[in-house]
Amino acid sequence: MVKILFIDMNSFFASVEQQERPECRDKPILVAPLLTDSTCAISASYEARAFGIKTGTSVRDAKTLCPEVIVIPADPKKYVLYHKKIIEVLDHYFSTVHVLSVDEMACVLGHRHQTKDTASALALKIKAHIKEYLGFYLRSSIGIGPNIFLSKVASDIEKPDGLTVFGSSYWFTLFKLKLTDLPGIASRTEARLNSCNIYTVEDLWRARPHELRAAWGSVVGERWYYMLRGSLEVDYGMHTSDIKKSVGHSHVLAPNLRNKEGVEEVLLKLTSKALKRLRSYNQEASRLYLSITYRHTKDLSKKYKWRIDKKQNVVTNDDLFWLPLVSGWSKEAPERSWFVPIKAAICFSELTSSSKHQIGLFQDRRKYIDLFHKIDKINQAYGTKVEIASVFKNTQAPFRISFGKPG
Repeated sequence: MVKILFIDMNSFFASVEQQERPECRDKPILVAPLLTDSTCAISASYEARAFGIKTGTSVRDAKTLCPEVIVIPADPKKYVLYHKKIIEVLDHYFSTVHVLSVDEMACVLGHRHQTKDTASALALKIKAHIKEYLGFYLRSSIGIGPNIFLSKVASDIEKPDGLTVFGSSYWFTLFKLKLTDLPGIASRTEARLNSCNIYTVEDLWRARPHELRAAWGSVVGERWYYMLRGSLEVDYGMHTSDIKKSVGHSHVLAPNLRNKEGVEEVLLKLTSKALKRLRSYNQEASRLYLSITYRHTKDLSKKYKWRIDKKQNVVTNDDLFWLPLVSGWSKEAPERSWFVPIKAAICFSELTSSSKHQIGLFQDRRKYIDLFHKIDKINQAYGTKVEIASVFKNTQAPFRISFGKPG
């Protein structure tokens, strides 16, 4: 019996651009944050992938691999709009839709569609509906299985436009995969598993819970034991509410922002975005790390990074506390001849739950925290951008989509 239908929109950003731009259809294209060779692809069409271009490939390398590649600047608001339309389609068929990211959704199958044949027929119907409603170039790969994890694995087996069902004997297909084919296992985790004599997916399957806990060095290993066996209680994406250890953002600077004022503006914007995420996680921070990467204007191979790491006595997530500090710290960044800033990053750490928040000795910041929670709700409900006028100037880092749930 199958329980979950997982849908993965193939090369989502690039597919949206091909749908919107007829001149880019059936051609190698990549979507990048900026139109500069120093940045990298955040999405690549399947025509571009045929040349070895993928997410993370630098634009400079992509042009070497395929001189005809078309580079398109990202338009996140457009992608969120398409995402919302996809959710509209899924809401037509399912009462429960788990949004895992801007291009991945897991849907709970009703009793009428929990057999292999009925679920497959429904998947084909959904694929056709999305293409009819959003456009032919919005292709998807669908995986069907007993839980979210296995359905996601199934969705990755056939791309683009695939459909794979993990039925009662799904492990025969599962065992043919490599460890790194499974979500959450990259080369570093694979090496750790190998050191514990786990070399194949079958080895992973046969390992006992305590062995997997030892291999991962945490309870995460035990979760894998149950996810592999189709558990719905211990499943992929079900532990995203766990306490975060850090929250951060980085941004490649556009040419017009590659100066001291532009860096400050971007750092303020990144800080504000991270604070909004902290509030959504119901967490607060006492430490902030800033970094600015510089590159030589003549010799592009020469780079250096300036960083600052500050711990505060106050634990909070309100903008009025952190933004003035960031503004002041950014002015401490040195200026060197022939070097220009090309990237800015911030990261909050030493996080605690807001439920454990202790009032500061000299100032109760709860009223500010409540204020920004209300601002977050207004921005989310009405699509507005209420910001602090005394801190922000005219130039801001543009809206980006992180590889998670759309904001």
